[in-house]
Amino acid sequence: MITVSVVTFAVNRNQGKTDSLSGIPTPSSADLSIDKIHYTQTNAEKKAWELIADSAQYFKKKSYTELIKVKATFYDQGGGTITLTGERGTISNDNKDIKITGNVVATSSRGYILRTNSLNYLADQKKIITSDHVEITGEKMRVEGDGLTMDLLKEKLAILKNVKSSFLDMKLF
Repeated sequence: MITVSVVTFAVNRNQGKTDSLSGIPTPSSADLSIDKIHYTQTNAEKKAWELIADSAQYFKKKSYTELIKVKATFYDQGGGTITLTGERGTISNDNKDIKITGNVVATSSRGYILRTNSLNYLADQKKIITSDHVEITGEKMRVEGDGLTMDLLKEKLAILKNVKSSFLDMKLF
């Protein structure tokens, strides 16, 4: 079941336009422009994830939606959450994969904070991945490295290379 709530929207008729410098589609080239979007994905009547954005640009032929000022919350089976925020995002209209970029922060309900440049949510695998540098902080610990894989079903996280860690006030003896 998919629920989408939209505060305001406008259908654009100027399709196919792109910014001449960046090549990025302009809002006027979108099939649909939406302000204040709230999208919820459920599985077996349970909330799997929800996405909130200040605005969205829907591109039907390219089968994706661009998002501005994104917040996505993922719910695990035990009631915990991971909330991702970022400046921009895209969501595949076909498979519901999500990419969030620009000052990405992921906060877990267990008190961990992850900072990176971009994160990708692979909907069919229920995984969050990146090849970018990541930094994870929690109470009395800090871990950083390059690349990350987070399995939301198994609740496992791996930093892939160049890992450095520090622990504060740790008493070994």
